[in-house]
Amino acid sequence: GEKSPSFMVYPATSSFYCFGCGKGGDAVTFIKEIEKLGIEVTQNKLNQLEKYYEMLIEYNKVMNL
Repeated sequence: GEKSPSFMVYPATSSFYCFGCGKGGDAVTFIKEIEKLGIEVTQNKLNQLEKYYEMLIEYNKVMNL
């Protein structure tokens, strides 16, 4: 196993860094790189995820979860 992490996510800055390949960036860059998408498709995907999680949070509030 690894003794030190090779990939870090920094929630306070909404960023990431891969020590193995040296890539880093924000959430848009992460999705774009991982899924090999263009910038417009990446932005649309993140917008869809944001709407989904907003609905989920609202549902949990209504259901007292």
